[in-house]
Amino acid sequence: MNDLSQSSISAPHQLPIDFNAAAHYIRYMKTLKATLCIALLALIAVGCGGVEKILPKQDGTWTTTFSEFKFYVNSTLDTTITVTAPITYVFDKSGSATATDANGTKTITWSVNPEGDLVTLCSNSIGAQDCEQFVVQSSDKDAQDWKSQKAGTANGMWTDHHLKLARVK
Repeated sequence: MNDLSQSSISAPHQLPIDFNAAAHYIRYMKTLKATLCIALLALIAVGCGGVEKILPKQDGTWTTTFSEFKFYVNSTLDTTITVTAPITYVFDKSGSATATDANGTKTITWSVNPEGDLVTLCSNSIGAQDCEQFVVQSSDKDAQDWKSQKAGTANGMWTDHHLKLARVK
């Protein structure tokens, strides 16, 4: 018969447990989980925020604070024109508008896509409708920043138009 002392036999389920360390670990994991959830929600909120839909909700009077055209020929910048005379736009919720500059007032139409990130301005010039689609760079209740790119008549020709607007109060 083997003489084994009871101190040399230990059951695998009788491990020493430090309850303070376990409680600390559980609190740490809960805090980490909550922090990660909040960070994820914040990231989703910021990432999905997009551009404010100002013009579809609020018509009104806006004036240009910056208007620049860059003309490209053979894929090379050929000419830059900065328009210094302001243009005043009066947008109506119905989709009609007027554009007034030093040469007079022109009736135009305007529309915004459902996402609020594309604005299209159309006017009739020389018997044909001419439309320009702008990508909204930034938008808030008092300022708009739009850019467009319009293809030219031949390969390697296009026009970039950068337009900044401020709400007239």
